[in-house]
Amino acid sequence: PDGYPEKFHALLDAGKGMVFLHHAIAGWPAWEGYAEIVGGRFHYQPAALAGVDYPDSGYRHDVTHTVEVLDPGHPIVDGVDPTFEITDELYLFPVFEDRVEPLMRSTYDFVDQNFYSADRAIRGSRNDRTGWSHPRGSNLVAWTKTVGRSPIAYLQFGDGPTTYADPTYRRILANAIRWAASTHVTPTLRCANGRCWGGSLIAYRVRRVVMSQTPLFGRFAHRSRVVPTSGATGGDEATQRGQIWRSRPSQ
Repeated sequence: PDGYPEKFHALLDAGKGMVFLHHAIAGWPAWEGYAEIVGGRFHYQPAALAGVDYPDSGYRHDVTHTVEVLDPGHPIVDGVDPTFEITDELYLFPVFEDRVEPLMRSTYDFVDQNFYSADRAIRGSRNDRTGWSHPRGSNLVAWTKTVGRSPIAYLQFGDGPTTYADPTYRRILANAIRWAASTHVTPTLRCANGRCWGGSLIAYRVRRVVMSQTPLFGRFAHRSRVVPTSGATGGDEATQRGQIWRSRPSQ
């Protein structure tokens, strides 16, 4: 609809936290900016994304797979076992791995032989991969990032009643909503090769970026400078990688 992207971005610039579940990764296929916000896109039909041509995405229902927590200190996985099993639908689709903060991954093999064609499904041929191929996909099933001033979480879990009844899923979802709604998280940026974009919102990061008030979404990285936070020890993973910094508006 006319004006929808602008209103959506107004919410992000205002710091409204958002949690995207499962099929939300397929939303607004004609608006590439939506995929940038969420962190990837599930394609029902072949399409281009970020200048790359992709086939239609893959799906598979009722997969029992093992999930590994990648950032055990994150509030979204508070009280969650380091590894757990869940039965759910899985997707094979492009993920902007270098623009998100990985939170959980699956040990399932994300290759086209293990999935079915979404395009064939919407044409009436379900569970069919005849003539279909897809590049190897990401094994990330949960991540966080920042867009504008807003905390963003994507959880691939959530296809149906089996998942909804799973206690681990319910805990993760409750944690994610609580995290996204919190007023105590701090926006962060991820930087590499001279580029910066929104990372996760983790309040304990030990470096920060001092920046102008210009909105984050692709418009202010060139005005940013990295400075050490007072008392930083450089001992956590973020500092060792040199990629994540706490962000605060400059005065």
